[in-house]
Amino acid sequence: MENTQIIKTAKQKENKKKIKRKLKNFQKLYKKDKIELKYVTACINSWKGHAKHANSYNLINKILGEFVLEKD
Repeated sequence: MENTQIIKTAKQKENKKKIKRKLKNFQKLYKKDKIELKYVTACINSWKGHAKHANSYNLINKILGEFVLEKD
């Protein structure tokens, strides 16, 4: 049982890093006008749907609360 919990925790950390990296990349691409807002919104909504299965309300709010898109 403990081994399963360790794997689950490691996977959660990996997923958290992955979405943060993806959002950072979205910010860079959006600033350079190389990605559409529609695509970014679709990706965020998809991740939120995935994250909701893990009952991660606070995580979603924390990560998306720090996310801002700006253009030059």
